Amino acid sequence: MMKHLPNIFTIFRIALTPLLVILLVLSLGGNHDYVVWAFGIFVFASLTDWVDGFLARALDAKSELGAKLDLFADKLLVGLTIVGIGIYEMLAGQFDKIIIMGAIVFMLLATTARDYFVTQMRSEAEKTGFSMPATFLAKTKTAVIMLGMAIYLGAMAFGFKNLIMVGILVTLVGALMSLFTGVQYLQKFNANKKI
Repeated sequence: MMKHLPNIFTIFRIALTPLLVILLVLSLGGNHDYVVWAFGIFVFASLTDWVDGFLARALDAKSELGAKLDLFADKLLVGLTIVGIGIYEMLAGQFDKIIIMGAIVFMLLATTARDYFVTQMRSEAEKTGFSMPATFLAKTKTAVIMLGMAIYLGAMAFGFKNLIMVGILVTLVGALMSLFTGVQYLQKFNANKKI
């Protein structure tokens, strides 16, 4: 049973993510408690990302299924939270809708689409016996993106309006890091193809 604990945390993260988005949208009806709950769920879900990895190493329970589930959970948490924040901002009308849509599309492409292409490259590389493990910078960009979203949601939840833009900017920095690491993986992949 203990060997399955990391995957249980990952599945729990997957299940919580849609609830976070629903709470953000429901908060537009005027119940501020929903934003507080969305923030709490996001922080908890983000922490489970660390916990499942720690447990997998500590219990020697690493598996291919666990790694794929974890990657999917991360993509879902980041992607749906970006969409949820975008919907919230569009409907709340706090910023110009064109700016918000542009930022949301950019962040989705820079994170979710980049992750998809890197996963495809890794799969192709493995077929030739070449490994492309996650780099420190690639792992760091996920932490930066999650930190930015936590700052944004925390600012919304606790009324720190001046920190909302800080959260958005930190998330954008993470998205730029995502693009940069995607280019690094592409260069590594292409260099391996020439060998």
